[in-house]
Amino acid sequence: SRYGGDEFAVIRTHVEKEDMQVMKQALYASLNMFNSEHHAAFELHASVGIAWSDKEDLSMNDLLSEADHNLYLAKRNAQ
Repeated sequence: SRYGGDEFAVIRTHVEKEDMQVMKQALYASLNMFNSEHHAAFELHASVGIAWSDKEDLSMNDLLSEADHNLYLAKRNAQ
């Protein structure tokens, strides 16, 4: 769902932490494939911030805050 501006949130339940990294890498691979196949005047890029918890008492706001923080770290590192 759209989270704000050009940011989107993907919320998954019952997923292992390692699977989230796989999903992130799959997104990057898809964007790279698109860019290499479509020689447009621009390239598509994404930065991903991940938050994961197995604690039931952690709020959605806490998870979104952590993901947002990790997103800005990724943007700063151009990932």
